[in-house]
This record gives sequence, structure tokens and C-alpha cells, in this order.
Amino acid sequence: MIYNPMIAYHAKQELRGWNEVCRYPADWCGWHAFDRSMIAELLTHGHDVVTCGWNMYQVVREEVTS
Repeated sequence: MIYNPMIAYHAKQELRGWNEVCRYPADWCGWHAFDRSMIAELLTHGHDVVTCGWNMYQVVREEVTS
């Protein structure tokens, strides 16, 4: 099985703080080049969250129930 986590993208608004904008698999073809570089940073270094300016990318850790 190939590890392909969901990535939550958050944008920061000056008065309201961070808000989740979307959530897609890490290999989603709709990510822009900058997004892909930030996601690569997350996955390469094992971080849960990485931010750059007004952008935040987060690995979604979903609970598995059986």
C-alpha cells in the first residue's frame, strides 16, 4: 500500500486567523507547484504542519476504527 495522506490547506486571514480552505490527497493533480513543494517538505521531513506566509499545510491524521 502506498502512503498518500490527506492534506488540509489553511489560509490566514488578518482578523480571524487560520481557516481550513480545502482538503485533498497529497498526490492530487490540482495542487500548484508551490503547494507541491510545501507538501513535499511535510512528507520528506515528517512534519505534521508547515507554514509559509499566509499558507499552512497540515497532514490530516484520521482515526481508523474497526
